[in-house]
Amino acid sequence: MGRLHGYEVLLVLGSYWGRGYGGDAAVSQNIMDVPSSLPCPAEHDIFPCVCYASEDYIMDLDCSAVASEAELAQIFGAHFPFPQFRNFTITGNVNLKVLRAGVFGENSFEGIYVMYGDLEKVEEGAFFGSYSTATTMVLHHNKITSFPFQEIERFTNLRELRLNHNDIPEWQPMASKTLQRLHIGNNPFGSLPKDAFVAMPSLRKIFFLKTNLQKISSGTFSEIPDLWYVDISRNQLTHIPEYTVVLTGQKKCLYIHELQRHQNSRSSRNLRSVLLRRPDLPAQQPTDGGTGGGVASAAGDWRQTTAYR
Repeated sequence: MGRLHGYEVLLVLGSYWGRGYGGDAAVSQNIMDVPSSLPCPAEHDIFPCVCYASEDYIMDLDCSAVASEAELAQIFGAHFPFPQFRNFTITGNVNLKVLRAGVFGENSFEGIYVMYGDLEKVEEGAFFGSYSTATTMVLHHNKITSFPFQEIERFTNLRELRLNHNDIPEWQPMASKTLQRLHIGNNPFGSLPKDAFVAMPSLRKIFFLKTNLQKISSGTFSEIPDLWYVDISRNQLTHIPEYTVVLTGQKKCLYIHELQRHQNSRSSRNLRSVLLRRPDLPAQQPTDGGTGGGVASAAGDWRQTTAYR
């Protein structure tokens, strides 16, 4: 279902007012029966969650103050006259450890924001009501160790996924035809398979910084038609193979600063980034001055590789 429209609310209100045909007294009584919180659920049914509705009946729901997983389930077991919300938010909550399957029922959200808390696990089906509506999922700065990556492809309009600053121990296969921005840095992956992104053809930006990555395979960030921004900085990389990153979008930006250097390895100390552009374009030197850090960018098509002095 799409976003709530004003005429839908008026139709529902009209159904309340139209129940009585016995004169002004009956109509007045029916008006008194109309929940004052519409289009939001009744306040006492969802407390301590808070629902905000704009003049054009767009609803946001904030459940940051829930005391437990049981309370969250009880709240979403209440009557929601209109289940279509724009944004759902839980921030700074240390009580919730698990978002269980089906906890939100058929309520749908466009933006999902669960941040800066102690969340450890998201079960498959927790947000099943948002499969067709969610465009943004932000679950960063938690303690997540378990997340249903296999479910991402069911979110058919998802554009942005942020799972950075969690405790996800290893990369899990993931697919999406619509995902454009993936923030998954600051997790202790340690490794990244070569085919990690092949099932996400719409990616434009990938943030994979500070993941304890020690090596990377040639072609990992290639064959993605609109990819233009890759951040693999602050890892343990000492060598980046040729054609690891192939950026084909109109804009291009590659962050590889703070490459790890081993003092006993001459080649690693002299590691630098080289931009290989199309043969018909002049060569461009890296912006870091050959020190192995900084930002590499170019105006034309180019490939990133490594070289040694």
